[in-house]
Amino acid sequence: MVLSLTGCTSGSSASSSTTPSIYLGNTVSGNGEILGYPLTATGSVTATTTLTTPSAPINRFTFDSAGRIYTMTSQTVSRSNYAYTLNAYPKGVTGTATPARTITGTITTSSGDNAFAADSSGNMYVCFGATLMKYTSTATGAAAPALTLTLPDVTNTMTTDAAGDLYVAANGGVITVFNAGFTTSTPARTITPASFVGAYGIAVDTSGNLYLNGAGTVDEIAVFSSTAGANAVPTRIITGSLTTLSSDNSGSIGLDSLGNIYVRNLGTANATVVDVFSSTASGNVAPSVITMTDITNGGGMVIY
Repeated sequence: MVLSLTGCTSGSSASSSTTPSIYLGNTVSGNGEILGYPLTATGSVTATTTLTTPSAPINRFTFDSAGRIYTMTSQTVSRSNYAYTLNAYPKGVTGTATPARTITGTITTSSGDNAFAADSSGNMYVCFGATLMKYTSTATGAAAPALTLTLPDVTNTMTTDAAGDLYVAANGGVITVFNAGFTTSTPARTITPASFVGAYGIAVDTSGNLYLNGAGTVDEIAVFSSTAGANAVPTRIITGSLTTLSSDNSGSIGLDSLGNIYVRNLGTANATVVDVFSSTASGNVAPSVITMTDITNGGGMVIY
């Protein structure tokens, strides 16, 4: 099974789960929820599992390869000042749970756009504007980031792959890749798509192929090979009126172990719909549609 988020709309890729599911973020009366649905769901469905975070709507969330859950909540303190809380939960936790670890921080930045990711070692990554911060697996409380660096542009989605490499998608279309365990600001690789101006969601499969949900010359899902670099051309593009993809409704993107592509459709009422494209989908194709009838408000999606 491939884990994919979306994400910072954050998406990520890792391995395995015996009960593959679709997880969606939701907010009810100021409380955050992560609702789980069977990956085999069709038509209209309700959640089979719920994790509640009291008095804290979830802005971003992800899972690592061991099934541990990570959440991010952010608040605007004042103009250009933001506070954030990062929580880590044990695998399989449901109900109203107490996090195993909590990190709090503040940042001053000109952009409130944010992103969030975590890797299988328990490191957490949070981005506001073009500032990326890394917190180690032992960080708690008001600990300072282990590393802070400046990215090429404002970022609102990032993910990790099965090896723990971090992929950061800037609004200008550039994807910066940092190797697992990185301790400096020097990226291992930079991917510059030939005609892609920004991603709403990002995912990486187990072969290292990159999936971007966003805007090129049109709104699209673009797939890039694992060796993509400068002036990269997609190996496959999903776009057109039948896809329902647009800058107004496209959110997190995720993948299952068969390569099927999942997109949270933010254009539907309360973001209740997930669109599913087959592993071979290309061009102007209609997705199958799953409607989550118990979603009231929220964003973010993980396939695990």
